[in-house]
Amino acid sequence: EEAERLGRALGCKLLRTSVKEDVGVLSVFRHLASRCLMEMRRCEDDFQDDLKLYSTGPRSPSVI
Repeated sequence: EEAERLGRALGCKLLRTSVKEDVGVLSVFRHLASRCLMEMRRCEDDFQDDLKLYSTGPRSPSVI
């Protein structure tokens, strides 16, 4: 089908849903929530790495 071809071409996951028929809504919500949590954790890890680098790295010269 056209939607499946487009999804593959774009590297997107195709999730069929119907709120009216209550089909696939929960799985889409879980998928999106999971992706959001992964992104939040990645950003938190990046921040912690930057913080460690800043606190242990070479000091910049003081500005007078």
